[in-house]
Amino acid sequence: MSIKITELNYETYKRVFEIFSRQLFKGLTEFLPSSTGPISVLDEWEIKSKSLARKGLQAGLNDILSNLKHWPKTTLEEISSDLLKENLPNLDTLMKIADKTISKVISAKKIKNIDEYYIIKELLDDTNSEISEVDRNNLSIYFFDFESKAGKTQKR
Repeated sequence: MSIKITELNYETYKRVFEIFSRQLFKGLTEFLPSSTGPISVLDEWEIKSKSLARKGLQAGLNDILSNLKHWPKTTLEEISSDLLKENLPNLDTLMKIADKTISKVISAKKIKNIDEYYIIKELLDDTNSEISEVDRNNLSIYFFDFESKAGKTQKR
């Protein structure tokens, strides 16, 4: 299960993404032009295409969520506090999304979509992840199967 961005929840998750981005780019904003920030990019995409903005937000959030375990505890505490202050989905709920995706892929014995693909990719790239060797091997097989099928689709 990955976060699904719809017209109804777009603004909520955009705000969640803004909180994560503020932490992710802390200290870099003074060096980068404001037009390159994630929220500025989303705002531009909204003007071009609401669908593009939803897809971009969904991909960005799922990518961030799959990496949260590597963030410092103090940063996660700040994010949790900010989410709570704004009555947004809590950090524990958001973090469980990636874990549910992994369980879902293992149960289904395949990766069904690009969101699952990227979550599994992050897990496999993390050599310190807390999954069994059997699950890692199986996920690797599902990962390469998905890539193979995606490659055949693009060649047509």
